[in-house]
Amino acid sequence: MAKIKPGGNTYKCKEEATLNCLVCHQSKEISEFYSRTDNLARQKRCKECSKKYEKARTSGNKELMKKYKQGRKLVDYKKIKVCKTCGVLKEHTDYPKNGKRTKNSCKLCASIRTALKNSLKVYTPIVTAFTCRTCGVLVSPEEVYIENTKNNKPSTQCKTCYLFDAQLRKAKRRAKLKNARINNSKAEEKDIRLIYKKCKQLNVEAGEILWNVDHIKPLSKGGSHHPSNLQIIGALENKVKGAKYVT
Repeated sequence: MAKIKPGGNTYKCKEEATLNCLVCHQSKEISEFYSRTDNLARQKRCKECSKKYEKARTSGNKELMKKYKQGRKLVDYKKIKVCKTCGVLKEHTDYPKNGKRTKNSCKLCASIRTALKNSLKVYTPIVTAFTCRTCGVLVSPEEVYIENTKNNKPSTQCKTCYLFDAQLRKAKRRAKLKNARINNSKAEEKDIRLIYKKCKQLNVEAGEILWNVDHIKPLSKGGSHHPSNLQIIGALENKVKGAKYVT
């Protein structure tokens, strides 16, 4: 069975290509899928699964009908291309966009590449003296404040400026929390304390900080500090999410 090589942008060799059936998840030749009369589109469901659906429909078996019904949607060849990284034939919706132009690596490959890039990033300590970006004072390598001790990430500020900025950030967050919890009742405040207690207990059991309490709608986007807006998620997931909010 011939497969498409990675690197192609458009679907040119129809006869040599293979597609994955949406129902049985098997890689089959293009001829194993029903097509439209003009051959510009094919079903996502293979012929074998289509026949099984017809049998279930004639027998009146609704459970099997639900199983084999998916994948009936037609795939437009004009909107299909091969991922340069994994070499799999995918639709245009599976690719990230850069403005109006779609990229050549699919969303899955792009996310894996980004995760690997961030995890393999190593921070080296500053060897030469540098000027603080806030106050402009010359900071020697011995006096550099390590912002993240786990990855040995140095700060670009002197210790005084960094700690002052950190206090300002905490003060702003406290003010947002205060405004976001004005209308909370005593019972709701109790529920909030229980959520934070549960998160702390999970981290104690794990032996490290693996879980965070996250605001589903961030405070910066007008979210409230209410039990219905709080969730316990992984620390890494919380870091990736940041202040993003999808309605």
